[in-house]
Amino acid sequence: MQLEAKIDPELIRQIGNGEIASSERPVEAVFRLHSEDPSMPVNSPEKTTELANEVLSRVKRRTGIEPVRVNVFRNLGSFVVAAKPSFLTELMAEPEIASAMANRQPTHAFIPPIRKRAVSISEIGTEVGHRAPLTKKSTKRGKTPKAK
Repeated sequence: MQLEAKIDPELIRQIGNGEIASSERPVEAVFRLHSEDPSMPVNSPEKTTELANEVLSRVKRRTGIEPVRVNVFRNLGSFVVAAKPSFLTELMAEPEIASAMANRQPTHAFIPPIRKRAVSISEIGTEVGHRAPLTKKSTKRGKTPKAK
């Protein structure tokens, strides 16, 4: 039974972009492997490493292209590859691949505020950068003083 891999549209865009594809500059992608045991979300770290190396070797033999960089996330059942678009296209078609996504996304992690507004010191209680005085009970590391 061969399962179809879920492919990130951004990765398809990066690989299919005429400018990138024609220059064959490396593209970075994160690949997640199918778990061999349906009751487990990911393979064992050893099996992840073994499968990643096996799949990469197979694609390398078939394409004649060497990946620029590879990093296996053993405990996550995935790996990241920087390689030419033609190598990544071939890799995405392998039956062991559950999903593939672009490592470089066009959006950033900044989450914009929902209701942005000015606030006064009286609303938040203390000035920015100033801490409430420590009490004897709150001097231990990781403890915060209780509000009075």
